[in-house]
Amino acid sequence: MERNIHRSGNIMQPNVAPLAKHVLVALDESEKSWKAFEFAIGFVKQNTGSDLHVLHVVHRLVMPATGDMAQSAYIVMQREDELVEMGKLLVKKATDHATQMGVESVEALLEVGNPVDVILNIVQKKKVDVVILGNRGMGFRKGALLGSVSERIVANSPATVIVVK
Repeated sequence: MERNIHRSGNIMQPNVAPLAKHVLVALDESEKSWKAFEFAIGFVKQNTGSDLHVLHVVHRLVMPATGDMAQSAYIVMQREDELVEMGKLLVKKATDHATQMGVESVEALLEVGNPVDVILNIVQKKKVDVVILGNRGMGFRKGALLGSVSERIVANSPATVIVVK
């Protein structure tokens, strides 16, 4: 890594850009997610000049294949709209808190879709350097069958990923 050095009095100090210019934290209603969010606030404050992107993903609901399709579609769309409204409140609460805690640059993001796909897309689009996620703690059996969001992000993200337990 190349560093520029300048003199300040008799002390040589490196001119180093923030280690992580763009930090993404994925947030939901879980306790572990909020723990990751608090960690992200501290991380961004230590990396002066970093931007914090707070993302909540509303998992797209799948319509059942049986019954009255029109009625089922209406119920699914209505429920998805409710989840989007709840998500808006969640990211507003988070960004307000981050600002109160002294984070200078905070962006709220709300997307609908598969959480893994959305997170990886945002990493590319925003040129994210570090992704911070909470660990769900699904347990071995369920995690082995389904794989967790955090495991799939760790495996597929080009950015550094920090999983907070």
